[in-house]
Amino acid sequence: MSQGDGEEGKGDEKEEVETGKKEKLLVLCIDRDNDLGRKTKLISPVIGRENNLEAAQKLALADPEESDANSIFGAVNTYDEFHRKTPDVEVATICGSPNVGVESDMVIARQLDEVLGRTDATRVLLVSDGADDEFISPIIGSRVKIEGVRRIVVRQSQNLESTYYTMRKALGDPRFQRTFLAPLALILLIVGVSLVSGVAHYGFATILIVLAFYLLVKVMGWEHRIQQIARALYDGFVTGRISLIMYILTALVLMVGAVWSYTYIGEMGGGMDNVVYALSFILNMIWFAVGAVILVLVGKTLDAYLDGERPNRQYLIIFFSAIAIGLVLQGVIKILISLLPGGSMTIPPDSILLLILGVFVGIIGAALHAVLKEGQQTAELV
Repeated sequence: MSQGDGEEGKGDEKEEVETGKKEKLLVLCIDRDNDLGRKTKLISPVIGRENNLEAAQKLALADPEESDANSIFGAVNTYDEFHRKTPDVEVATICGSPNVGVESDMVIARQLDEVLGRTDATRVLLVSDGADDEFISPIIGSRVKIEGVRRIVVRQSQNLESTYYTMRKALGDPRFQRTFLAPLALILLIVGVSLVSGVAHYGFATILIVLAFYLLVKVMGWEHRIQQIARALYDGFVTGRISLIMYILTALVLMVGAVWSYTYIGEMGGGMDNVVYALSFILNMIWFAVGAVILVLVGKTLDAYLDGERPNRQYLIIFFSAIAIGLVLQGVIKILISLLPGGSMTIPPDSILLLILGVFVGIIGAALHAVLKEGQQTAELV
């Protein structure tokens, strides 16, 4: 022994005397999803060199492609390396649960406490087969000092396993599922239905419409609003609220309006310019849309009365605003159609009347809003 080795040995002895506890290293192998228990029926924790060597052999025979067998062999190999230098080393394997997550981590924590109690280890060298097992290192670090981590991965599969873990973690994230998997599933469903129905071109068009709507919702930040509507529909179904019936009627009114407008414009004559065709469709849909808004307001008002509450005053203002917008929009579209090629090139008199009437109704709504707001402020002061 050299002089340096002698001084080092004296330093270790001095440290043990000061701490009153002998330092012991535990070579710990982690099997987070309990492949060892599932495939060999062995009960963990497995403590000791011979027990771990036997467990690794059984697992390798049960599944020669199982990477956890390599991890246990690696832990035994690491134990042998340290045992040549000092007898204060032990090797153990702990397993979690097939339900990887909180349940698995709780099992690992319980087994770790048992191993530490039986071996009196004060330090841990963690051996694993990849990032999935090393994910629980904070649990181990909260109970004992981690000296290092040794990854035992077959060289050909190291990148593959890391990629697999990253993908599995992403697929388990609810936000990733809602953002990417849900639209992908919907697209695949549309493609499948269109192919079975023999109308693949309609399926392609539907996919474009769905993607456009999805991107519009994401860009405009309408997710929260759509969730509120869906929640309101669910609550209405559970509690039997009238607003649910009105929502259903609203959808029916809009669908009937769209079908009627499409049919009506088609019967008016072919060869119509695309812009005129679109404007005519909107023109015929205006009052169906206004009627749909009014149905929703009626439903919410009746719900408020049935709940013994005062209806929201904003509903009345929305009523006037919807009518005003409908009148103005109808007048503007009629003017545009008349000035486009194929039109009369003159402004229809009734369109001017519609604009004036729309503005008048809008003024009534604005005045009503001011009166209601002033009355509310007066009531708050009183």
